[in-house]
Amino acid sequence: MGKEKVNGKKNQIPSQEGAIKLDGHSRNKGTTTTYRSGTEYQPKRIDREVDDRVGRASIYWIIGGILGLFREAMKDAIDYVDTHGELLEQRLEEHKQKKANLLDKFTALETEIIHLLEQVKDHPDNSHLEEE
Repeated sequence: MGKEKVNGKKNQIPSQEGAIKLDGHSRNKGTTTTYRSGTEYQPKRIDREVDDRVGRASIYWIIGGILGLFREAMKDAIDYVDTHGELLEQRLEEHKQKKANLLDKFTALETEIIHLLEQVKDHPDNSHLEEE
């Protein structure tokens, strides 16, 4: 990786890992380019015809590589979404259990409070004893 001056500033030039050469032309096979700063660059799609000098086997090889990367990215994305979904379902189940436990405790407390109120209501009035 080298540096290039643009407008008086030094900019990093990306390493072209994954670049391939076909008939003297450099082609990117779909890998990301990583800068020293850790940022990645995804190559933009090129809307042009395949050079006539590139053979059919090379074209199949390029397309196969793209298809392989697509399938790998799709699998990674689906795996991530599935794992995230499983975690969400687990957290939802934990939430339901915690809520049920809290409701049981609140119900038990409410029952005790009502029971105590009924005992006080039926208790003889001894307020005159407390005043003495």
